[in-house]
Amino acid sequence: MSHVVPIQLEIKDLKALETACKNLGFELIKNQKTYAWFGKWIGDYALADGMDVKDLGNCDHAIRVPGARYEIGVKRSGKGFKLEYDFWGSGGLEEKVGKDGLPIKIAYTIEATKNVVKKNRHRLVSQKRMDDRTRLTIRL
Repeated sequence: MSHVVPIQLEIKDLKALETACKNLGFELIKNQKTYAWFGKWIGDYALADGMDVKDLGNCDHAIRVPGARYEIGVKRSGKGFKLEYDFWGSGGLEEKVGKDGLPIKIAYTIEATKNVVKKNRHRLVSQKRMDDRTRLTIRL
């Protein structure tokens, strides 16, 4: 079954996404033009706004998640990228990345923040994991 949905995250820093994927044990495969999914839209699940059936499975890059049959598509969108994937259970992605891709969102946000800190010549003093949160301390 095809159940392709977006992960609500705007990617503006592909290098941060690559590092986030690596930290999660995933692999960003640059320039891979298709991502693994069910392979055919059968109309049993509504597509999200802005998604088109003819574009399903196409991407600019892909994220491979160990233990999952399906992949996450990384698609150019404006000045950045968006993520989409087929959450159908047999693909195994939802069990690895959650219903809304939260581990990717968190890891990407941390890495993108670190890159902005470095670019602005500030200094990351510490990174502390606290239960389900991470605290970054930055010296300006």
